[in-house]
Amino acid sequence: MDTIATVVLEPIIKQVRTLEPVFLRPAPAGFSYGLPSVQPSVAYITGSKDQVTKVVRLSVVVDAQVSAKHPVSGRFPIQAVDITGAIVPDVKISPSSAGVQCPIQRMPAQKEVLISPSITGNPVPSMRIVSIQVVPQSILVTGSPEALTRLNFVGTQEIDITGAVQNIIRSVQILLPDSVTPQGPRRVRVEVVLGQRNL
Repeated sequence: MDTIATVVLEPIIKQVRTLEPVFLRPAPAGFSYGLPSVQPSVAYITGSKDQVTKVVRLSVVVDAQVSAKHPVSGRFPIQAVDITGAIVPDVKISPSSAGVQCPIQRMPAQKEVLISPSITGNPVPSMRIVSIQVVPQSILVTGSPEALTRLNFVGTQEIDITGAVQNIIRSVQILLPDSVTPQGPRRVRVEVVLGQRNL
């Protein structure tokens, strides 16, 4: 008796996907990867519908030694991966590799600096300044290491207390160099506490 073999034919499909670079090596200490450029930006995957539909990402696997003076530049293999990050077998990728260019940029440094309010003028002669309270007293800022080395405190907009007879409370803006960015609100609450002058 002859054996009858059953052959199941699966449809072959083709899809186009955007390429996403995956960097296997960390950037050098104090640096980070910039915005990468991938050429070509897309690739085609061909295979059975069952396998192709498993693909969630086409990864350009960048495994290269990098430094501040030698950014990423080269051609690297493309892998089809599923939702778990595992390689999807039995699919064809065209092209099989892509060129990646990626700069290495210095990460901004961080520093906590004191806030020094700018007080101008004087209260009436019978009053004196007892204390100046700032909320918050300091702020976390980011910038280049060179800029932060020179920055020990930041000022505020001027608060004029000329002729004041009681406590002055103001919300004022922090004044920062152009190369420094605050990590939080740009305004602070300043209270100038007055008291009777001892005659």
